[in-house]
Amino acid sequence: EDPTTPQAKALDWIVDDDAARLSPDDDKLVQRYTLAVFYYSTSGDGWKKCSAPSDFTPAAIQAANQACTLTTVNATTIFPNDIRGTNAWLTPGSECRWGGISCYAANTANAMEVNVVEFENNGLKGSLPGEMEQLDKMRFFALERGELGGPIPASYGNLKSLLLLDFDFNQL
Repeated sequence: EDPTTPQAKALDWIVDDDAARLSPDDDKLVQRYTLAVFYYSTSGDGWKKCSAPSDFTPAAIQAANQACTLTTVNATTIFPNDIRGTNAWLTPGSECRWGGISCYAANTANAMEVNVVEFENNGLKGSLPGEMEQLDKMRFFALERGELGGPIPASYGNLKSLLLLDFDFNQL
């Protein structure tokens, strides 16, 4: 009920601003909401690369996407068939196209599920949201060289597919 929480901001974005307009029974709704909570929990508006546009007009979205150059560099050689992109966060289209995210390829058992969340030196601040446990097919979770603080949520122990957890050079 507190409108200042990352969860409330993510819900407001999903309901009011998200061009995807996913229905409650869409299987990607939880994934999209979880990533929006991550964005707001880590001060996404202050990231060095790939922050959401200042408004959601076509011109602002296009400019934000053109300025986004973040990709899942380290995981690319390990998961070369993943779907990845360099779009700004919270923009229309699949969240698999947002910078720093890659998803399993369309022709796999886990098609379009988040496989990698990779940020290095991108100005992440704030705390880690427990909601990330919803990304249960994620194998790489790397948030290096940021200013994240607080505890690592115990719920991350539920990420059974996780191969790499790299949060070094933060204040956790």
